[in-house]
Amino acid sequence: MVESIEKAIFDYVELLRNSSFCLVPRGRRLGSFRFLEVLQAGCVPVLLANGWVLPFSEVIDWTRAAIWSDERLLLQVPDIIRSILPSQLLAMRQQTQILWTRYFSSIEKIILGHFHALGLFSFISVYGLSQKLSLVMNIVCNNIIVVWSSTRQAAPTPSRLPGGEIPITVVPDTPTGYARYQLYSSISTDAVFSLEEDALLTTEELDFGFVVWRTFPDRLVGYPARKHYWSEAKGSWTFSSRWFNSYSIILTGAAVYHRYYQHLFITTAQALQRKGVPTIYCDDILFNVVTSDVRRFRQRSTCLNSFYNALGQLPLFTSNLRLDPVLFKDKVSVQLF
Repeated sequence: MVESIEKAIFDYVELLRNSSFCLVPRGRRLGSFRFLEVLQAGCVPVLLANGWVLPFSEVIDWTRAAIWSDERLLLQVPDIIRSILPSQLLAMRQQTQILWTRYFSSIEKIILGHFHALGLFSFISVYGLSQKLSLVMNIVCNNIIVVWSSTRQAAPTPSRLPGGEIPITVVPDTPTGYARYQLYSSISTDAVFSLEEDALLTTEELDFGFVVWRTFPDRLVGYPARKHYWSEAKGSWTFSSRWFNSYSIILTGAAVYHRYYQHLFITTAQALQRKGVPTIYCDDILFNVVTSDVRRFRQRSTCLNSFYNALGQLPLFTSNLRLDPVLFKDKVSVQLF
């Protein structure tokens, strides 16, 4: 409640909701918590804090929802406000509600907004349009590149692609199957999510994978895990898809990694091809080898030995760390501690 000089009592929240414009002055740390109160009330904020960079300015066009005024020229504020047309005022108030609901209404929305500002690329290898596009569009994603591998069906035209704010690009696969690892000029984010059409993941698992990668940005983070080991009987390295207590290979069918590794992979793969070392069907194993160094079990075991002979080492390492997304965002995991 707010008490005026005449001792009249006003409800602060109701006062904000009935106001068209609200002054947001400089706070103790430049920004002000009044800004969020104003957004929640649907009042157009008039910012009086020179040099204040508004939150999520990388992805939000704040000129559609806020007004700036030099804090040294307060007498100009009334003229600025009077210049706003009624239709423009209505659009700005509607935009404040959209931004509040999408980015600031909860801790979860604030965190996801932070991820949105950071950006996340998603690569999908598909044989036809499927629900995977809708799945990826439900997470925080900056851009989607679809690698079209089907030989029976033509690539979809732009009119057949799902609409929305996230741009979707369809590129043809290459005979080597390395199209997904190309470092396209449109990639501006650090994180790349490689997701194949047959990957069985939920949006929560995709979010969880990105959260883990943010903690280990130099690692390859993913879900399908495999193991390699030295077979004394065969006298060679062996690839296995059986479940072990440890793993040494992450398949790239559902994995997130730094975009630099794509450049490193292409460079290494081209060098191996010049030496006559086959890499087809073994791109994910080679990707693990590359990241560790800075369906065809016999063929894939042969790949391990070919890479070892060509590179002179097999720098894959064994890990026992598994992070389970089952309790991700669940209050039970918080209540235990």
